[in-house]
This record gives sequence, structure tokens and C-alpha cells, in this order.
Amino acid sequence: MSSLIAVSRRYYERSQRRIPIGDTPEWLNAYLVTHAKELDVQINKLTDEKEKYDKIAYVLYGTDDELESSVLLLLKELGLDVEQQPHGANIDLKAHNTNLNIGFSIEVTATKDIIKKDSRKIGQAWQYLNERTGTSEEKDRLVIVANTQYHLDPQDRKKESFTQEAVNLLKPNGVLMITTTQLYDLWKDIHNKLKSAEAVVQDLYSRCGLFGI
Repeated sequence: MSSLIAVSRRYYERSQRRIPIGDTPEWLNAYLVTHAKELDVQINKLTDEKEKYDKIAYVLYGTDDELESSVLLLLKELGLDVEQQPHGANIDLKAHNTNLNIGFSIEVTATKDIIKKDSRKIGQAWQYLNERTGTSEEKDRLVIVANTQYHLDPQDRKKESFTQEAVNLLKPNGVLMITTTQLYDLWKDIHNKLKSAEAVVQDLYSRCGLFGI
């Protein structure tokens, strides 16, 4: 009886195996019915769309170059033309809105702590402010986008993301300080049609100091 059960189980397990879709030959598409081809198109479109949303959501917990790329994608969703700057530059991204004729210089950073006066990114921002004096970039809004306490759920993070000393240093020089969570929430408002992208961009450009204060 035990051998009969074993044989039955083997045939059942074999019947449950899925066809290895990844091994299908290239010529198979010519034999598929129209609906199958339509499903392929829909699946590819949905996969690409989901991947975009996942990349944008990475701003809530990401670090390093991948965080910078996610912030870049989010800013493009705000209707900005964004350019990544070379490694070693004092800012990470440059963005511009043609319709409003306004620009942004953006520094992206992530830390398990909050941003302090002696943060390396603060030093880079300060150096950039000095370098751009007298240039066409002087009118751009310098923005520090910080993913502070990235290892925690956003609702468990401290309310303060920048120390008062850092704020006192940067605000008088027209620097806007915003967290990736705040930036993500702005994007969500646009996505949900609660705000227009142009209004959000104009608001960001008009602010300095801590965003939301």
C-alpha cells in the first residue's frame, strides 16, 4: 500500500508542476492567439508601472546612489527636467522647470541619525553656495533632501530631521531642507490629484529653511 501511495504522490506532484515559461522559444509568439498576445502587453505594461512606483517608494528607506536615482525619478514626476551630476560634485542633482523658469540644485543624503551642523553634506552644500556666487545658478533654490532615520518606519522617526544649528546655518543662505518622506507625500498629493505639480514646484522654490515650518 505504501508503494502505491508513493507512486500516486509522484504523479500528483508532477501534475502540479508549472510549465517553465522562461524556456519558451522565440518563435512561439507567432502561434499565440490574439488574446494571449494582448495579455503579454498588459502584463509588461503593469510590470513597468509597478517597478516605477517601487523605485519612487525607495525614497522612504533607501541610501546611497540608489536613493539619489529614486529622488531623481520622483522629481521628474513633479514635471522637472533633472540631470544627475558627476561623482565628486558638491551637489547631486540639478533640476529645472521650463514653464516656470525656475531651477533647483539638490543634495541627497541618508542617515540613521538626523542632519547635524558637522554633516559632510552640510559642508558640501556650503561649498557649493560659495562656488556658484556670481553665476547663473545663483538664483537656483538649493535643496537638501534627507532620508533621516531611514532604518525606521516613518511614523516612528523623530519629528526633528535637522538640528537647529544646521537650520541656523543654512536658512539665512536660502537653503530648503526637506525629508524624503515629505517629498514623497507631496508626490502622493499630485498622484491623487489633490495638488498640481506646478503648484508644488512653485511652493518648493519659494521656501527656505525647514519645509513645512
